[in-house]
Amino acid sequence: MKLTRILALCLALLMCLAAFAACNQPDPDEGEEAGAETPAITEHLLIDEGITEYVIVRDYKASNAILAAVNEVVESIKANIGADVIIKECFSDLENEPLDVVTAKEILIGNTNRPESAEAVKGMRSKDYTISMHGEKLVIAGGGEAGTLTAITKFMNDIVAEQGDRFAVRSGEFQNLVMNEKTTFNYVGTYSYSQASLGGISINSFNMIYPKNSDDCKNFANELSAYISRETGYDLNVYKDTRYTCCYEILIGETLRTEEGLMDSLADDEYYIKYVKLDKCSYEDCDGAGAQLIICYGEDARAAALEAFMKQIMPVTAEPTTFDMAVDFVLTNKAQ
Repeated sequence: MKLTRILALCLALLMCLAAFAACNQPDPDEGEEAGAETPAITEHLLIDEGITEYVIVRDYKASNAILAAVNEVVESIKANIGADVIIKECFSDLENEPLDVVTAKEILIGNTNRPESAEAVKGMRSKDYTISMHGEKLVIAGGGEAGTLTAITKFMNDIVAEQGDRFAVRSGEFQNLVMNEKTTFNYVGTYSYSQASLGGISINSFNMIYPKNSDDCKNFANELSAYISRETGYDLNVYKDTRYTCCYEILIGETLRTEEGLMDSLADDEYYIKYVKLDKCSYEDCDGAGAQLIICYGEDARAAALEAFMKQIMPVTAEPTTFDMAVDFVLTNKAQ
């Protein structure tokens, strides 16, 4: 009789535990409406078993680095997916170009004249980039050349190579290439300067100008432009002094608009850097104000002038900061 009571008590305890456990099971519909559907992922099939209607579009005057990278994209798609994708040119600075036929399905690489490209890179700086669908068009581009080249490399490595199979392609088993939210990348780079200006004028308003007959000054301008791009995120155009005039200029060496006699006053090992605002810009047909950052150096002072800018004027910083050059700023090692 006693044993019967013990068994009955154990059975009752087991039933209570089972009921308690059932009450504490999570509600499968908790946190979402009952019967709610998971949002569908939008997918764009760019290549279907080696067959595609997509074409690559790049600007006719893209740099040699971009041209080479675009060719690598074509080769990568051929090797990993099995598709032949043709390359078309667009003409960003030519109107009514008959050869520029816009099609519905395009892979836009770098700076193109398509509105999807402009919208995708709006507000981007040099190292920023995007790999994203805009309607039926895929944009692979950066705010500058550095960002575009990084985007191209990522597209080939993380999308084409990942979805493809070059060994299967060699056996005649062509692959698919799909774009969706998992293959969308929007990268924002890091820079020493979150904001940079010269006398209150944004540095991206300036162009780099060099004298037409000086390869050394041209190389200096390109090196300085690349440094400014890397540390501020803004690509500055580089022009010959006979080809382009503008209101805001960084003048390298003895250009047509450099202060007369300045170069002759420098010894071989001396440099002179000065920033001035102008009541009237150097462009004769412009009635507005202007500004010039003048960088001159003697025959043996090229490296010293470049180092002075990079280390004393606008050095690399550990944390992003702001920069503004004072009006009438002067930095020189010229003897007084």
